[in-house]
Amino acid sequence: MNVHTIEDTLQNLGVNAQYDVLPFGSLREETLSAAEKVLKDIGDIITEKDNLRQNVKSQEKFAELMHKIVKLSEEFYQLLPVYGFQYEKLCPLFSAPDVHSKLKLIHNLKHIGLSSQLILGASLKVSEINPKDYVYRSLNCNLSLLKPDSQEAQMILQYIHNTGCKQDIGVQSIYAVHIPEQVEQFRNTKLANHMLLWHGTRLSNMLSILSHGLQVAPLGAQMNGDLFGKGIYFADMFKKSEGYCMKHHSLKMKCILLCEVALGDCKEIEYNLVIDPAEKYDSVKAVGRRQPDPSKNVYWKGMTVPVGEPVNALEQGTSSSHHYLNFNEYVVYNASQVCVRYLIQFTDRDNIF
Repeated sequence: MNVHTIEDTLQNLGVNAQYDVLPFGSLREETLSAAEKVLKDIGDIITEKDNLRQNVKSQEKFAELMHKIVKLSEEFYQLLPVYGFQYEKLCPLFSAPDVHSKLKLIHNLKHIGLSSQLILGASLKVSEINPKDYVYRSLNCNLSLLKPDSQEAQMILQYIHNTGCKQDIGVQSIYAVHIPEQVEQFRNTKLANHMLLWHGTRLSNMLSILSHGLQVAPLGAQMNGDLFGKGIYFADMFKKSEGYCMKHHSLKMKCILLCEVALGDCKEIEYNLVIDPAEKYDSVKAVGRRQPDPSKNVYWKGMTVPVGEPVNALEQGTSSSHHYLNFNEYVVYNASQVCVRYLIQFTDRDNIF
């Protein structure tokens, strides 16, 4: 993790690190939260606009809603200035995809904000302490490198190998993770049905996660890719989560997390099933076509670990219908149901752990 990693992330988000969002270095979390609230209001108005019926009164209402969107868009751009429009008008956020793209930007800026602060602090203290030691101590997180021949490491390597769909993955290191604040919160969770599941994310988000644990994105509307509501998403297939571990131009390494997830009462759903908010359950499992062989599950330290090779759900008789999703997805809506247990560093090349 370095300045180049942050710049690469911003570039992937369509942002010029030096010019597009000003002033990035001084954007406080309160400002980003206020911008999120404005986007939520815009999203609500867009939903109301899209649900209008076609009649004379609705045309008047439509014009009123469009005016509100313009005013709120101006407010948003005042909170989050954009470079390059001194002499041009900014386009109001008239559609849901427009809002979602800005929500995604803010979500990542919050993660990157902590990373940039830590890197800045490390550079200022470089004469007193090694920058890596400064960042590590600031996280309030304990990382323990596993021995390659340990039982834990071997189980995780098997999990990667069997659910990676024969990808050429080179595991560089596996760390056991202990985030005190998150562990204490997780201990108070009374839910059963614990599983060890994958969660992939950008490398630039990792410092924030190691500092505070995984959190439900505090956004006013769900983001693109959140098919089953605003929650924390997991997979039982390495192949699925690895797709979210974006590689940065300046680094060949990727990182992925293994988390203990308390699923509790887990509702199995199809891709196109509408979730009833009045229905009571603790988590959702969206059933995919392929999944680790359930007969090869391992029960370890109070968790189910699905280390089996992938099988067809229909052929196994664990599902009675065809599915849109390739792999299972698990969603929890409360951060207290998640505890990060392992961080795995890997590359797409054939390195040996």
